[in-house]
Amino acid sequence: MYQIAICENETKILEHLHDLCAEILDEINISYKIETFKNADSLTKILYNRPSDFDLLLLDIVMDGVSGMEFAKQLRSRQNLISIIFITAHEDYLLEGYTVQPLWYLLKPVSRNELATAIQTDLERNHLSKTVILKSGSRYISLDTENVIFIESMNHTLHIHLSDRTLSIHMTLANAQNIFPSNRFSRCHKSYLVNLHWISDISRTKLQLKSGDILPVGRNYQIQLQSDFVRYLNHF
Repeated sequence: MYQIAICENETKILEHLHDLCAEILDEINISYKIETFKNADSLTKILYNRPSDFDLLLLDIVMDGVSGMEFAKQLRSRQNLISIIFITAHEDYLLEGYTVQPLWYLLKPVSRNELATAIQTDLERNHLSKTVILKSGSRYISLDTENVIFIESMNHTLHIHLSDRTLSIHMTLANAQNIFPSNRFSRCHKSYLVNLHWISDISRTKLQLKSGDILPVGRNYQIQLQSDFVRYLNHF
């Protein structure tokens, strides 16, 4: 159950945000619960006693009483790491807000597409499964994607290079690309699929990985790889 709290003192905006969140989560088939608050006081009581009640907070920066910015600072001072999306009509707060590490800023009037992107980012980063299941013959293999450094195709066999071992299975690289999450893995060559998290340096012809491995970059994959890597850095 993905649980969202929305704190906004303008009733129409509060209701609109609630409806947008519900539409977005219904569309991607995520089970959810959304609660709304018109000020920080009532939400403070819940999060003080039950800090894990919500996964995501949509927070208006300018509110009567305790401001959204001050409320966020209080949360972080209590080591509450709930994901925060700031809602604001002014860009003046952007620099100050980064001290509380918000997930996203949304300017009023809130765009549905931008809200959907922010929610999807939080889901992918913090809540959706980071495990993939691979079938090899009669075996099913569960892998934590964070431990997969890169995948190499050689002689009709995939060699999955993990942080602690190498696993070999019969599967095409195209099939693997469909299984491993596209927000974290990118094709860098006709024979290689790489975990973007493990890239330390990228050039037109090769990749340097944090593991010490060096992978080739194919001419046909340069542009998409660079785009995927920039998007990964911006979101993670």
